[in-house]
Amino acid sequence: MKNNIYETLKEDIITCQYQPKQILEEKFLTEKYNVSRTPIREIMNTLKQEGWLESNDNKKGLRVSQINLKGIKDLFQLRYELEPLILKLSFDNLDRKEFLKLKNNTIKYRDLKKLSKLVEQDTILHNHILNASRNEIAIKFLNNIMDQIRRIRYLTHENEEETLHSANDHLQIIECVLNDDLEKAQEILKSHIDRNQVYTIRNMIL
Repeated sequence: MKNNIYETLKEDIITCQYQPKQILEEKFLTEKYNVSRTPIREIMNTLKQEGWLESNDNKKGLRVSQINLKGIKDLFQLRYELEPLILKLSFDNLDRKEFLKLKNNTIKYRDLKKLSKLVEQDTILHNHILNASRNEIAIKFLNNIMDQIRRIRYLTHENEEETLHSANDHLQIIECVLNDDLEKAQEILKSHIDRNQVYTIRNMIL
């Protein structure tokens, strides 16, 4: 029960059901989830330690953490350095049949301009690469970074052009995997991350 509430509350923050700076109080959450204050307090403290919530200037409750340009740049800097390494660690373990399926699905949804489906394929691709690394520390760390990136996407409202461009990047990476070309895949991945950072900062400013 406690874990379910934690995951639900965290997902609501990621998907911006609770906006940055919004105050969350124990009383509201205990009534919403119909539990006592003790598990809610523990969950809120965990989310605070993880950076999803922050202190509310000595007032009641905790505040949903904010995202600023410095935070965005820090996240993308980590992605730029770590994701090509994870791709290298996972490359020999990647299931080529699954990547062929990813390729076909991505082409189909791109041509139909099914943006929500393309976002799903994006998540599947990243999860395949990350899990194939078989490095538990990296998986936990990168999952946290990708959750932060997902939240930024909800805040900045990634548009059709950006989603389709990302899909084309993913198709190139998939093709490199199918052709066993790690070096080119890493190169495209770095360009993809750089471009996403530009899009994200532009949308944040706008």
